[in-house]
Parts: sequence; C-alpha cells; structure tokens
Amino acid sequence: MEKQEQEKLSYIPRPEQWILGTVTLLAGFLYAKMLFGDSFGTVLFTHWPWEALLAAFTAVFIAAGIFYGQKMGKRVDWSSNIYLFFTAAAGIWTALWGGDSRQDICPYVVLFLHGAGVYWVLALSGNRLDGRMDERGLVDLLRGLILLPFGYFGRWFIALANFLRGILALKTRHSRAAWQAAAGILLSIPVACIVVPLLMGADETFNRIVTETAGSLFIWIGSLWNGQRVMVWGVALLVCCYLFGLFYGAFETAEKEAPRRLSLPPAMLAAFLAMFLILYGLFFLIKLTEIPQALGEIRTGELLRSTYAREGFFELCWIASINFVIFALVNWYWPEGSGEKKGVKTKKVCLTVLGIQTLAFIFLALFRMGFYIAGFGLTFKRVFTTWFMIVLLVTFLLMTAGNWRKLDAVRLSVLFGCVTFLMLAYSNIPAWTAG
Repeated sequence: MEKQEQEKLSYIPRPEQWILGTVTLLAGFLYAKMLFGDSFGTVLFTHWPWEALLAAFTAVFIAAGIFYGQKMGKRVDWSSNIYLFFTAAAGIWTALWGGDSRQDICPYVVLFLHGAGVYWVLALSGNRLDGRMDERGLVDLLRGLILLPFGYFGRWFIALANFLRGILALKTRHSRAAWQAAAGILLSIPVACIVVPLLMGADETFNRIVTETAGSLFIWIGSLWNGQRVMVWGVALLVCCYLFGLFYGAFETAEKEAPRRLSLPPAMLAAFLAMFLILYGLFFLIKLTEIPQALGEIRTGELLRSTYAREGFFELCWIASINFVIFALVNWYWPEGSGEKKGVKTKKVCLTVLGIQTLAFIFLALFRMGFYIAGFGLTFKRVFTTWFMIVLLVTFLLMTAGNWRKLDAVRLSVLFGCVTFLMLAYSNIPAWTAG
C-alpha cells in the first residue's frame, strides 16, 4: 500500500511499466481491430482476417508477459511454461484454421486461448491462491479474468501520468536540447507556410505531390473522428486497461501471506454428502431395471434408437459436472485435523462412493452416446461431447484415487483435458467426421 501511495505522490521512474503500457495498447488495438473488422479503414493491419489478428494479439500478449515477468524478477519454471505452451498452441491453431467455417471447434479454442493465457500470467507471477493447480484452480481463473484486471483497471492511466511527469521533470542537457529543437521546429512552421506555396508554384510535380498528400492526410485525420472509429478506439483503450490491470495485479500483488485454509464441521459435510449418495443410489436401483426393457423395445421397434440415446443424456452430463464441484468443495473444506479414524476416513469413504456413482453416471452417458454414434455416425457435436465425458471420467478416476494416496488429481486432470483438447483441435475434425 505504501508503495502505491508513493507512486501517486512523487515521480518514480518505471520504464518497465511504460513499455508494458505501450505493448498492451498495441494488444488492445489488435483485439479491437479483430472485433470490428475494417472499421479502422486504412489504419494499419487493413484487411487482416480476424484469426490473424487474434494470433498477433496472442504473440504480443505472450511477449508482454515474458518481458514484465523478467523485469519483476520472476523465474520462468516448468509449471508456468506448461500454460505458456497451451496459450501458444491455441494461438497457432487459430492462425492456421480459425478462418475455416467447417471448424465448429473454433469458438471453444478461442475460449481456451483466453483462459490459458490468463492462467499462464497467474502461474508465471506466482499469484495463485495455493501456489499450484488444485481444487481452487477455477477460483484462480476467475480472479485472473475478473478481479485483478478490473481491480487495477486504472493503473494504465497512472503509468501514463508517471511517464508524462518524467518527461516534464527531465532537466538534463539532452532534454534542454530536445526542447530547443522542438521550439526551432515550431518557429520554422510560419516560414514554411510561405516557402512551400512558392515551391509548389515553381514545380508542377511537387505541387501535385503536396496537394495529394495534404488531401489524403486531412481526409484520414477527419475519418479518425467519426463516431464508429471513436467507439473502436475506445474499445482498444478498454482492452489495453484490462490487460495492464491483469499484468500489474498479478505481478505486484504476488507477494502475500499464505492463505488460511477455511473448514466446515465434518458432520455437516458428511450429512450434505449422504443426501446425494442416497439419492443417486435410488436412481441407479431404478435405472438398472429399466435398461434391459429399453433395449428390448428398441429391438422390437417400439422405441427409436435416437430417442433412447438422447433421453436424459445432457442431464447426466450436468449431474457429473455438478458432482465435480461437490467433490472439490467437500475435499477442500473438510478439516485436516479431524482425526484419521473418524473424520478423514469418513471423508475418504464418502467421496469414494460419490466418485464411483459419478463414474457410473459417466459410463451411462457414454453408453448412450456410443449407441447413438453406432447408428448415425460421427459429427462434431458427438465427438466433442464424447471428449468432454472422457475428460470427466479420467478426472473422477484421478480424484477418487487421490483420496487414498497423495496425488495432484486436479492438476493432472487439467493437464489431461488441455492436452487432449488441443489434440482434438489439431486433428482437423471435419476431415474424419460426417459434419
């Protein structure tokens, strides 16, 4: 806090922030150009497709992170490099196939790119709640996407004011020479206004070049002030402030005390889990008697294969996803010192049962999807949904195993999901599916 107040009260040279501010302004320009297309007219990057602009934005974003991280004394380690690789791989994919209308996975790659980039900044700066990917990784991501950028949204203007104060505070001989040179240029303008028309009258070619250049310059300056371009430049500045806030908030607030782990009473958490375990147990008792009957109706033609495969599929996916949140929250908020025999063992047993039940939900959903694919073939949506269910399956296998032995289940499942997602994206799905 004292450091921030000191920056506001007195001039402190911050060249790394000035450079970061310039780079994030360029990144904001690229992002706004991507959103609004050719609304910039002839101002740089004209007619660049959105995918090229997003790839260029990614490159500038990575360069800004590496530069600022080095200036802040952050060592690049393998943990942050993993997320840097994911960010770069998503950016490269966008540049290669983002413009292909057949690539239905493109919106998901763009979302993946944004999430991976933000999480890379948090990993590089060491600004994660627990210093690693665990059950609170999603909270870290939300901090990086919302809290840090908007919490330090105005820091770009403070850095700009600091830079301008630095220029005004310079009293060296070189600065005096620069001001003297600027004054000389200003004094030359009235004389130039007399000389240039004389030169134009002396040579027709010179007259034509000056006239065309001046006309184009005035048209361009005038075009910058129309309502559409003002809006686009405004968006560029907003993105710039967002990115600067992200970098500043991540690196400047990384040094903090270790967070105190909150906990809830074991009896409360056990009762909370028991309600779901009983509910899911009743569901499976009913479901086991229904499956043979449904398959028989499909063979006799009384029930359509597509109807059976779609019925309840997405509900099963949602239940599995909700169970992941329940599993992670209970695992995090269960007290660590509640006794191995009573507290911790109860947690392990309950979470293991929940994991097994969730695996059963996932197998049931995969069975329905496989049943549907066998009859109607592969499409992007069917492939993507199957991938999602496989990631959930692996996640719950790891989390259930992590109950009984030391295992970074969440980190391993996130890495598995990211790697397989990129493999799926780079596999060129339209080439091996029906549509």
